[in-house]
Amino acid sequence: MVTHEDWLDDPERTLSLDKQSQESSLSRSSYARTRNLGDEEATEGEDPDYGAQRSRASRDKFLLTLRDRLHAQGFLTDHLGGDGFQKKTTTVQGEVPGAGCSSYMGICKPRDTHRRLDIKVYAPQHYAYAMIYFTGNDYFNRSMRCYAKACGYSLCDKGLRKAARSGVSHKDGKYIDNKVAVGRLVVCEEERDVFEVLGLDYKEPHERNVSDNATEVAEKARRLFEEQRRGGVEVDSSDDEEDARPAGRFRL
Repeated sequence: MVTHEDWLDDPERTLSLDKQSQESSLSRSSYARTRNLGDEEATEGEDPDYGAQRSRASRDKFLLTLRDRLHAQGFLTDHLGGDGFQKKTTTVQGEVPGAGCSSYMGICKPRDTHRRLDIKVYAPQHYAYAMIYFTGNDYFNRSMRCYAKACGYSLCDKGLRKAARSGVSHKDGKYIDNKVAVGRLVVCEEERDVFEVLGLDYKEPHERNVSDNATEVAEKARRLFEEQRRGGVEVDSSDDEEDARPAGRFRL
């Protein structure tokens, strides 16, 4: 396997865009599961996100070079948001700045039709979480995140962490990130490990498209929220009544 550092250092290396578009599903799967992303390990006792923070420059460099080459070959036609790169700052206590994925948004033209294209490059620390997030489906993802929230965690494509929240998470039909502090990243090497940490039965990707499996997770979340209410804990009603519905509009 060619590492992305070798790819960057070889100016003669080209991408076969026609073949890539014809085998898009295979390419997406194989690239998404590539682990060699220029990771730098965290030291003992350190939040693993600091390793992801230190390797961020390598991921940014790879994505920038990829963007420029795809644009030069005519595959990318327009960048969204200026240069196409998403930039996010954090005000949540405990979050490690710059540890997230390198992310690009643009417009491509694989054949005769323009299409929206998102490219994300993750550190290995976040690999399992990103795979769960982008495997879907959306109902299963919402149910799983809702269950994690009921367990006192925050679950997203960049990890699982204990979380402290304040106030409501939805207002006037809009999502509000009400996290005020998070703990260190829970290290999970594989998707199965994430399920195990949360105490959920592992579901293969094809099983996550089965509505009953998502409903089972959502019901577990509702029961946990109800137990908390009976115990005198104030719980935002939108958490269990909206987020884990099949046609829910909100995220966690």
